Amino acid sequence: MKKKEILQIHSLLHILQQHAIAEYEVDGEAFEEYESLDITPYQVYERKEEHKEAVFALSESIIGTLEEDSGGHDDDRTEPIAAK
Repeated sequence: MKKKEILQIHSLLHILQQHAIAEYEVDGEAFEEYESLDITPYQVYERKEEHKEAVFALSESIIGTLEEDSGGHDDDRTEPIAAK
């Protein structure tokens, strides 16, 4: 994946993070691992690998937050998608 694409994904995930904190009152501590990397999507001159690491950390944090919110149970609506 090209750096520009990774930056776009990083930006979208960052927006999701900010939305989750503001609208759904998600605790900022859920994103500690991402915050510890000290990189934002606006730091375009950082290395591609650093943004890639941030994307993985941020996506894992978002997934963890969603799992906690749903009680850790899979939603029935995802079964048909997973079966394909």
